[in-house]
Amino acid sequence: MAALHELWDTARELRGTLRTSRREVAQAVRSASFDPAAVAETTLDAAAGQFRGAVLNAVSKIHAVLDERQRNVLADILEEGFGHAC
Repeated sequence: MAALHELWDTARELRGTLRTSRREVAQAVRSASFDPAAVAETTLDAAAGQFRGAVLNAVSKIHAVLDERQRNVLADILEEGFGHAC
């Protein structure tokens, strides 16, 4: 459970960053020509990288404590959604 709490904490921390990112992306959209490189340099890219790292860290920790059956159940949930794996 600690791994999930860490993931949710990271997501909460990034909420404010996403507000800033939305403004930065909106500014790029308003310009006469859209520059994907300019958007890639916004806080959105950094936040996405930070969240991706947090997800990989959480999944790695969870994977380490599951047995084969539990890993298969989790994989099914991830692949198909919560309503189909149980």
